Amino acid sequence: MNRASHRWDRMSFSAMRRLQARRLRRFLRHQVLPFSTYYRRLWRKHDLDARHIADVADLAQLPFTTKRDLADNARDLILKPSPETIRKYLPKTALMRLLARRLLTGKSGLERALTREYSPTSVFFTTGRTAGPTAVFLTPADEALLLIAGGRMVDVLDLFAPVDRGLNLFPFAPHLAFWQVAACGTARNILTLHTGGGRAMGTEGILRLLKTIKPTFLVGIPGFTAHVLRCARKEGIDLSRVRVVATGGDALTPVLKERLQKLVPADARVLSVYGFTEARVCWAECLAGTGFHTYPDLGLFEVIDPDTGDLLPPETTGELVYTGLDGRGSALVRYRTGDIAHGGITYTPCPECGRTVPRVSSALTRRADGLVNIKGTLVDTTVLADSVAGDPAVQEWQAVITEEGRFELYVAMADGDPEALARRIRSAVEVRPDRIHVEPLESIVQRLGLETQMKESRILDRRHEIVEAKS
Repeated sequence: MNRASHRWDRMSFSAMRRLQARRLRRFLRHQVLPFSTYYRRLWRKHDLDARHIADVADLAQLPFTTKRDLADNARDLILKPSPETIRKYLPKTALMRLLARRLLTGKSGLERALTREYSPTSVFFTTGRTAGPTAVFLTPADEALLLIAGGRMVDVLDLFAPVDRGLNLFPFAPHLAFWQVAACGTARNILTLHTGGGRAMGTEGILRLLKTIKPTFLVGIPGFTAHVLRCARKEGIDLSRVRVVATGGDALTPVLKERLQKLVPADARVLSVYGFTEARVCWAECLAGTGFHTYPDLGLFEVIDPDTGDLLPPETTGELVYTGLDGRGSALVRYRTGDIAHGGITYTPCPECGRTVPRVSSALTRRADGLVNIKGTLVDTTVLADSVAGDPAVQEWQAVITEEGRFELYVAMADGDPEALARRIRSAVEVRPDRIHVEPLESIVQRLGLETQMKESRILDRRHEIVEAKS
């Protein structure tokens, strides 16, 4: 039952490109160029001018923005108007509007209006595994976009009030995931109980809520969501009303998706939510699993060759690059996400819901986190995870590469054979664990930090800790 009929998700490809070109020009010329210290400096260095960007294709002329650029220039990426930049860069029509406001409200009134529009009122932090947290700033304008995205996610997931009610299992923290789910409920008046995750309420408290409110949807990090559902099944809690389980913050591998599916009713949908703090919004996967439905009026995705930076054609595997088309605060242009979309972006209408928005492949991996050197062999961490979690006897697990380079595995098993698991891993990744430690489920849950950390510690490389300590 599809209730979303907004123009944002029903445009033709040509209409979408015209809209994106118009918004891109306006955003770059009237916001980024005038008010971003970082981009004015960068584009001047490369002898570029945002006023020469007339179409989506012209975006390729501009250099990429990387995670390092954001970390090193967080404050310079915040849009900050000044009398000088307003006079120098804004078009006459915009200047006339500001003059009219000043005449009506006085100088102090104009200053208050600019403060309301551009002064950050909140901050999120990135949660990557390979780098420290970086601040991303939001103004009230960005918080309004968060609400718009929340409403659209609810529509894509086919949830509606007053029938649906949900549990937000994300940790309570200054991170995008928790607040985007909060915005979903607010945008569409859907009762959503925000547990704060295991750190705030604990598994026992969350299980009591499951009994009480009987949610129709749950949203959380995949590992912790599986942990909660596993405990609920063990205690005999009625999950018959659950029809959507949406996960984010970590990859939802095919094996983990299958595990989650077995913990909820057979007709429930288990799917992913894609988001990164730097974009300040998230995107939901279609209920049919046909990809993440993006918002072409709010942002623009490109797919590039991760090694050369060259643009790639539709439906080609590559790294996602994102440019916001609206907002204030931390404005980013051609931001390299580090996420590899296997199958790239599709521009044909969704065969399930009919939406015509660009769809990002839901088969995502992290470029930085994809490979790890274990005893001289490059191991794909996704393949490693699936080889362990694919053993039906494995309840939970953690892989550790010690300071000395040993590959050790900690598992909770239900009547399983550790030796058979070792052979399975060896066959999948060509490396055999030096030792498998079989421990109680509660011990592995504690090792993973499912109830104490923002992200689970699934694969730990202790060698990196030694390098960081020395540096």
